[in-house]
Amino acid sequence: MTSCTLIADPTSRNTTAIALALAVSGIKFSREEGVPASAPVLKLDSRMYSAGGTSSLLRYAGHVGKLYPDNATKALAVDEALAVVTLSKPDYGVLDELFAIAPGPFLLGSEMSVADIAVLCLPHDRLSKFSNLLATADSARADPRVAPNLSN
Repeated sequence: MTSCTLIADPTSRNTTAIALALAVSGIKFSREEGVPASAPVLKLDSRMYSAGGTSSLLRYAGHVGKLYPDNATKALAVDEALAVVTLSKPDYGVLDELFAIAPGPFLLGSEMSVADIAVLCLPHDRLSKFSNLLATADSARADPRVAPNLSN
């Protein structure tokens, strides 16, 4: 079995998104505090992964936990949303438009993805101004796999 350690700034919303995606995916992991404002690192056994940034770590958790689609078009939609949501200053208007065209409560319709988990980890006071993002965050929060892991 692979040992997994998330080394990241514990105050970062991206760290929260990665930790939540790992937990929802059923990946057992430990946490180590990283340097504030530095990129998160995922250590699997003895290898460190960080060059791809938050999006690549979210995709890893998504692949393991079926929170990242196999379908190329759906994967493109998730990647597009992750490209915006993981920015240090996400454009909430652009992100809200991406979720406005979503076919259901989540970006991919009835399937929750790592993009939806990342939206859930955005500051609630900012989400409240964007109805599509708020609805997605509420749907993710209501998912039975998420609630027990919100404090992770």
